[in-house]
Amino acid sequence: IESGNNQISANALLDAANNIEAALDINAPDLAVLYPALKGQLIGNAGITGSLENPVIDVNLSANDFYFNDISVPQITVRGQNRAGMNELELNALNITLPTGESSSETINSVMLRLRGQPDAHNMLVLVDSEIARLRVNADGGIVEGGWQGRLLSTDLDSVYGNWQQT
Repeated sequence: IESGNNQISANALLDAANNIEAALDINAPDLAVLYPALKGQLIGNAGITGSLENPVIDVNLSANDFYFNDISVPQITVRGQNRAGMNELELNALNITLPTGESSSETINSVMLRLRGQPDAHNMLVLVDSEIARLRVNADGGIVEGGWQGRLLSTDLDSVYGNWQQT
C-alpha cells in the first residue's frame, strides 16, 4: 500500500501444520500525506512466527520529528513482544513539548510506559521526567468483567511543589 512516499507492506504464510510466518513493514517518511495535522516519520516492523497455538510476536516502531497540531515529540519508540504467552510492551518518548497557553509551552524530558503480563494479570510501570516534576508509578492488575481492577504498588512524585511517596 502506498500513499505519497509512505509505504506499508504485509505478507503472511500459514501452512497445513498451523505454523505461521507473517511480516509487516512500515516506511512512512511523510505523515502529513495521511492526515494534515500530523507531521513526521514513522518506521517500523512487526513479525509473527511459530504456531497459531504458540505464536512469537515482535513489534518495533519508531517515530521521529512527530507533530500533532501544537504537540511535538521528536522521538518515540515502541517495542513489544509475545513469547510463550508472556507479553511485554514498552513505549519511550523524549522531549515532548505541550502547549500550556497562547505563547507558552511545557517540556517533558522523557516518558516511559512498560506493560508486562497478560490482560488478566499484568504489571505497569510509568516514568515521567519533566522540568517541574519526576513521577514513578508501579501498579499491577488485570481486566476483570470488562473493567480494570488492580492496585498501586508504589508511587513517587518529586516536584517543585514538594515530594510525595506512597508507602
